[in-house]
Amino acid sequence: MSKNGFTAYDITIGQEVHCPNQLRTMEKTIENSKKLWTCAKKPFMNVEKLATESAKLAIRDQINLKFCKELFAFEAEKTAILQEGEELPHHMDQEIPQKLVDMEENQPKKMFNQFLDLKGFDMVMDTPVEILHGLLLGPVKYLFQDFMKGLDEDQQKELLALWNSFNTDSLNIPSIRPTSMVQYSSSLIGKDFRIILQAAPFIFFQFMTPSDINIWSSLCHLGSLIFQTHIEDMETYISDLSNHIDIFLNHVLQDTAQWVNKAKFHMLLHLPESILRFGPASLFATEKFESYNAIITLSVK
Repeated sequence: MSKNGFTAYDITIGQEVHCPNQLRTMEKTIENSKKLWTCAKKPFMNVEKLATESAKLAIRDQINLKFCKELFAFEAEKTAILQEGEELPHHMDQEIPQKLVDMEENQPKKMFNQFLDLKGFDMVMDTPVEILHGLLLGPVKYLFQDFMKGLDEDQQKELLALWNSFNTDSLNIPSIRPTSMVQYSSSLIGKDFRIILQAAPFIFFQFMTPSDINIWSSLCHLGSLIFQTHIEDMETYISDLSNHIDIFLNHVLQDTAQWVNKAKFHMLLHLPESILRFGPASLFATEKFESYNAIITLSVK
């Protein structure tokens, strides 16, 4: 631990892990998107190699990927014709399909995601770390499913009894479905994990090792901070939140290294930045806005 958090070092890759990277910019994102298309036009490129380059640049543009696949299919068809000893048709005697040549020359912006040119929207700064996928369907889900895998049949029956007896009168949560929590533990959704986060200290701890209790205790404390809907003192709140994120990640890393490469654990480190920009995390939770997905999709076609 240190004054500014903690340092976790992975000797297998020779670098620190769970530390915020340099902030990306919209300009660099656009540059990397175009760089990926340039890379796709290189000789002997294919989907697998492009995926590797995509991971290095941290760019995944589904619009441009469609054109990349058309290019690879064009190359594969040319190769097949030549292997048969046949002469290439006139329209195939070029490196890139004419359709893509014309589009790149006359309508280059259509080859990339149109959000790159959306006025007033910075996809780096205006895409917050949200708590449905970043917390509930991330660390809470991973740790809960890992916990359930470690229970034998008798322990699962005891857990079911504990779920049935759990009193929710003082909690602002919907009614619990005890059987689903145990029998369908691998198929739960966001609202179920919200319940789990509140019930864990009262139900799970008796089945856990001291190390697991430390992880879940710090996770539950972190959850109570993250789901605040009103923040009186932002500076104090962000300081407390950052400390609890560090404490949680520290307990996770001390117990096992299996979660080190999970992106959603790392994303928690960026949650304070999102809250500073957008306010309490509950106010920009994904569930509130998913109903607009169809409208947005239609508007950018």
